[in-house]
Amino acid sequence: MAEVFAAQVGVPCRLGEDGGALSTPDPTAVKQAFGRIARRYDLLNTLLSVGLHKVWRRRAVALCGSGERALDVCAGTGDLSRRLARRFRRVVGVDFSRPMLAVARRRGGVALVEGDALALPFAENTFDCALTGFSLRNVAGVGRLFGEMARVVRPGRPVVSLELTRPPGRMLRRLHDLYLRAAVTRIGAAVDSDAYRHLADTVRALPEPDEIAALMERSGLEGVAIHRLSSGIAALHVSVAP
Repeated sequence: MAEVFAAQVGVPCRLGEDGGALSTPDPTAVKQAFGRIARRYDLLNTLLSVGLHKVWRRRAVALCGSGERALDVCAGTGDLSRRLARRFRRVVGVDFSRPMLAVARRRGGVALVEGDALALPFAENTFDCALTGFSLRNVAGVGRLFGEMARVVRPGRPVVSLELTRPPGRMLRRLHDLYLRAAVTRIGAAVDSDAYRHLADTVRALPEPDEIAALMERSGLEGVAIHRLSSGIAALHVSVAP
């Protein structure tokens, strides 16, 4: 969920020792905010990322390989799920926002389940891959998220996360911050002033990719690799289930 969303819901700024967040999102507020923007979510992603999110998503799906079953965690409107369906015979998308899933259902192509990413309603070793996109700021326990993904994926198969990051280097970060303030905040405010008010601040406060990688390892995932995208404004973390 939500590369362009960071609402007034206390999204995490730093990961705690147990993989939780020092500022924990309120699930009810997250649901309400995503419900309000569900119909315009994909259009806003394209506008605010200048189309780059499509490139990032293609790269993420490619790293998932292929097989029988794939899981899209925090699936939202199902964009990643539908991309996975080109590589896997059966794809399941899970999300706890009913309005987002309603948009995904209208587009069809995959199985969709309303459920909690921190307590996935699937048995161990069910899937050949699990992928989550832009979800880390919107869950109450990032370590639990990765632990659940590891649990439901067959040993040795990919677990992949795609998330926004801040680019390395002082100059690039200044330009990135300027874009967040000048473009993202204004465009988002025109749609939902509450939902997008703090986007720039929360993106600037995101954990560094190395922190996320360490958390994945503490959650039991193995062979974690980091792929920085578009000069470091997004990152892919690729690992395998133990």
